[in-house]
Amino acid sequence: MDTDSSDWLTQVEFAKRFGEHVRGRPYNRHTLIYWIRRKEGPPHVKVGRDVVYSWSAALAWLKEQSNRSTQPKPPRSLRRAA
Repeated sequence: MDTDSSDWLTQVEFAKRFGEHVRGRPYNRHTLIYWIRRKEGPPHVKVGRDVVYSWSAALAWLKEQSNRSTQPKPPRSLRRAA
C-alpha cells in the first residue's frame, strides 16, 4: 500500500471523517472499537497501544463492501442449510 503520512488518521479523527463521509455525521470512537472486537469494519493498524487508519484503505474497503452488497443472493432453494 503506497500511502503518505497524511493518509493516516487516529481513531478519533477517523471516526469523525469516516462518519461524515458515510452517513453525514461522525461515528463515535466506540463504534470503531466495537468493529475491531467483532473483526469488522475498515482495516486498521496497531502502533503500540494506538490504532490508526489509512484513509485510502478505508475508502477501498467501503467500495468493496458496496460491491458485495449489490451482488444478488442465490435463491433460498440453492442456499446451504444452516
